[in-house]
Amino acid sequence: MIDVTILKTAGLDVVAKWQRLPMKRTDRTDNLGADDIALMRKLILAGDEHAKAMRMVVAWMLVKAPRYFWQQFDTYRIGVEKLSESTMHTLMRDGVRLEDFVPETDRRSVGNLRYLIKQGKFEEAKASLPEGYLQTRLVMASYQALRRMWLQRRNHRLKEWHEFLDALKELPLADELIFTRKQDDNSTD
Repeated sequence: MIDVTILKTAGLDVVAKWQRLPMKRTDRTDNLGADDIALMRKLILAGDEHAKAMRMVVAWMLVKAPRYFWQQFDTYRIGVEKLSESTMHTLMRDGVRLEDFVPETDRRSVGNLRYLIKQGKFEEAKASLPEGYLQTRLVMASYQALRRMWLQRRNHRLKEWHEFLDALKELPLADELIFTRKQDDNSTD
């Protein structure tokens, strides 16, 4: 269970022009037209070292996901920043409800957690927090980092990765800049 809301993207228009800076051809931009997009795609397919301009295109998303997803997501540190809800500040103040967890979470664990919270036992409550606890984070990620996630997690067995990657399809030019493949690349990895 994951919920992704795309809040904003920035940098596509800037990168479209200035991606030509290394060859001193910035006058050839067509303002995110077919030529700019084709060059972006060509550079992306040439590898990360050629697609460095994609590090300057960023997306802000609000992502609500279980703790076990965030543990894997935290693998991505380059080109990604996060701001999260604080378990420490909210657990004892707000308590927990069944809706705060993925449906697969053991109800007895949630009941035990509620008991610890009522008793004011913060350390025990935090230590007993199930991995299915849902946490919301504000995520800022570059298109290059999002492409790396797609390449590495598109065949992952965790359903949350598929839900996250599907949500990225709503980003501007996602097919061309994040999900692009060489024409002859039909592999499933």
